[in-house]
Amino acid sequence: MASPADHPVELNLPTATESSAPANAMEQEELRAQLAELEREMDTLRAVLLSKQDKAQEIRRKLGISPLSDLKSDMEQSLRNIQETQAYQKTTDAVKVAGEKTNQLFGSIGRKLGEMKNTPTYRSIEERMGSAYTNVRSSISSRSSSLYSFNGDGSTAPTPAQEEKPIVAEQPH
Repeated sequence: MASPADHPVELNLPTATESSAPANAMEQEELRAQLAELEREMDTLRAVLLSKQDKAQEIRRKLGISPLSDLKSDMEQSLRNIQETQAYQKTTDAVKVAGEKTNQLFGSIGRKLGEMKNTPTYRSIEERMGSAYTNVRSSISSRSSSLYSFNGDGSTAPTPAQEEKPIVAEQPH
């Protein structure tokens, strides 16, 4: 295969003095010919590059390499490169230490709570809270049942909202 180095492109670019000086007709014709030749070479190079890109794509397809798999492998390599940096290693170590200390702290708190549950003070508070809850609950249930108390004839007693009250118009003063 031929590489770009095998086909050197000579650029005869004008210097500052040459480009500012007016060119005679013969020089202009020569420059136009050089420009046309360069444009043909660029077109040829573009066509060769496009052909090589197509061939590379065909080979990738045959190998089962897709743009997505290329992207995936590039991302994996980037991640590996990041993980190998000293900053990443220091951060990882710091996070591990913080996690271990947090686990130790919560374990210590759990042990303290477990010990506290076995103290007479905690048991006394627990019993008082339980009896207070029971008292409030029974008080609420007895009030709600009195709202729906029945008369002797099977009808319910009217609630304050159901009682008939006469509407009294206010007298102007």
